[in-house]
Amino acid sequence: MSIRSILARRSTLLITALLAGLCCAVGCKPPAPPTPQTPAAVPPAGDLPAAQLYAQAQELEHVACDGDAILLARGVNVEDDGPAFGLFDPDAEAGRVVRKDLSDPSLGPYFESLTAAVQARKKLLVPSLSADSASLLLFAARAGGGPLLIRVNGQPVRFDPRDASATTQPDRPVVGPRWWQIPVAAALLTVGENAIELRSASDAPGWRLMIAPKAGFGQGTGERAFPGLSERSADGGATWTPEKLGHEGKAAGEYCVRLLLGQYELAGRWTGPVVDLARDADTDRIRHAVTVGAIRGRIVQRTPAGTKIQWWVRSGRLAVAEGDRWSDWAPVQPDDAGEFTVPRPAGRFVQMRARLSTEDPAGSPRILGLTLVGMDVKAAPEPPGRIDVHEFPSARVWRPALSFEAGPLPGRQAAALTRRYGLSDAVRNARTEFELVLRVMRWTRQVGRQGLLMPDSRWIAGTILATRTDQPQSLPCQVVLCEGLATVGVPARIVGFMPPDAPGGPILHAVEFWSCDYDKWVLADAMAGDYFIDESTAAPLGAIELQRRFVQCGCRPGLTGADLKLRVIRDGRQLPADQAVPCWAAGALLLVPRSDFTGKPGTTPLNAVYSPAGWSGYVAWAGPEAVSAGPQVIRRVDRLGDFNWPLCRVQVEVEHGTEPGELLVYLYTQTPSLDTFLVSVDGSEWKPWTADFRWQLVPGPNCLRICERNKARRMGPVSTLTVNYVPPVEQ
Repeated sequence: MSIRSILARRSTLLITALLAGLCCAVGCKPPAPPTPQTPAAVPPAGDLPAAQLYAQAQELEHVACDGDAILLARGVNVEDDGPAFGLFDPDAEAGRVVRKDLSDPSLGPYFESLTAAVQARKKLLVPSLSADSASLLLFAARAGGGPLLIRVNGQPVRFDPRDASATTQPDRPVVGPRWWQIPVAAALLTVGENAIELRSASDAPGWRLMIAPKAGFGQGTGERAFPGLSERSADGGATWTPEKLGHEGKAAGEYCVRLLLGQYELAGRWTGPVVDLARDADTDRIRHAVTVGAIRGRIVQRTPAGTKIQWWVRSGRLAVAEGDRWSDWAPVQPDDAGEFTVPRPAGRFVQMRARLSTEDPAGSPRILGLTLVGMDVKAAPEPPGRIDVHEFPSARVWRPALSFEAGPLPGRQAAALTRRYGLSDAVRNARTEFELVLRVMRWTRQVGRQGLLMPDSRWIAGTILATRTDQPQSLPCQVVLCEGLATVGVPARIVGFMPPDAPGGPILHAVEFWSCDYDKWVLADAMAGDYFIDESTAAPLGAIELQRRFVQCGCRPGLTGADLKLRVIRDGRQLPADQAVPCWAAGALLLVPRSDFTGKPGTTPLNAVYSPAGWSGYVAWAGPEAVSAGPQVIRRVDRLGDFNWPLCRVQVEVEHGTEPGELLVYLYTQTPSLDTFLVSVDGSEWKPWTADFRWQLVPGPNCLRICERNKARRMGPVSTLTVNYVPPVEQ
């Protein structure tokens, strides 16, 4: 029997799904991605439209969804200063700490003061070009009233700084250094090296261009080497000198100049959800042992000339694609109709992966839908006896497409916080997890009362606590809180906001911690001792929730707790409802995609205490109602589960065994610093347990309670499985 006849009865559903996706493209809202509170379960086999394939994907790299198709992401940012972007002071104490008065940071040594004689040249390497639009992005301060004169590959570019479209923050006055976006005719650009020359119109300094320091590339990235593509001329462009930049000619680095191209990425990758080929074989939430003779499928895709999609497939016995019960990836070659067959899969679960590529950045391949069918599906008979499910765990593990590096503090660092700086005494006898967090916040405020500094820009709590300053800074306090929470077993991370009232100014950082009590990420400001609660439920709010309230109220200045329907809790006391809420939370939301700062000191923003958004490591939230972070931010996510993924849950999968009353139990979790699973059978004491095991039922009610424990010996939420077992009748 051909795949066409097998799928004929599904064609109507597929057409309906594709039409629904087309409606999304012309104005209908596509299906919402799974929230971190209720991640999607394993979808059944069948017709999967593009919107669902995107929403439930396990990996997204340089791809997007326009409603009816998955395609390559559009908008290519060509830059090489991102790893070391940040304000820099070579004369500061301890090497790389900015300690001077930064009322006008553009006067620092790592800004180039442009005149008619002093010029800057930046070379940018464009690997491919087919853009229908292009812009220059540069971080600079307008020091005088004169224009900035620009030449791109020898051709002049008109630029009027009074034009609101020339700045990435057009609604704000142009004060101090900021990102400027300058339209450029794409025809002026070329594949390979492009030279951008900048100067002022007069002999007086009119513009100051920021320099990303060479010394910062080691901190900002572990992979990208210093490119050395910036040059300075002090004689009106007659001669050019590399690595001797700045007004004293002593600064080595890269000018903060970038290109934004209106074209598609050259390549991207999509890894889809795990799909159950045998959902119909189960009548209850306990799965049958199943064999699948073959996978037959159909891919609906469009590959214009010069574009290509390559496909791979893997399969396995278990619902989570990891471990030795899954096959390796194998290539798939669909025929001209998009149909393919995979014989003898490793199990009932299947996962697809695609690599999208184009030789012409003006076009992109498109994935419109996917159909998967299990052939010759055979379920093993249930062993004799009867098992009725009364309670089944609902927790699901969500694997975010974003890679986040988390880890425990090394023993010596954790010991320093707990003993030398009194963290263990501060949290002793905390009765709940949330009380534990509040005590760590209070401890952070106490140890930081004299002012904390980040020596050498290292994000290490013990080093920060050993350094004092009379100019308190926010970010060191947030790092101490983040690592203090990790020490007591509460996962935490650093988030940043671009203040809407000071575009181009420093990012204001805060901490988000995962609350098992509330099953969500919760925002806390270590500097002020603030957290935010909903006025009706008193539940604490996360960063995205708080930002959405500002957006819904128009991000007006002076918004109060009553306006935002929330209350501010500061140092354990509720502020009046008519008091203004700090407006920094109304800014674009950024995430530092790691929290293992002590174990791996590199790959953090250079001098992020003062630096505006430009570090290439930040991940911006770009989902519904998000505040735009601007075109200079390179990495962004638009699915809620990729920014607010859940932690510390235990997903339980259960399968019938071969003997009467035997169940096979499989456990999954996403828990930083996981120590072990804990299991309690029928009310017994908690015992460490393996991730998969056999559970032999006894006649009557049976109860299995499961949770995880991290290396700080903190237990997570409990999942409960309750069944009633009736043994077979003896013959």
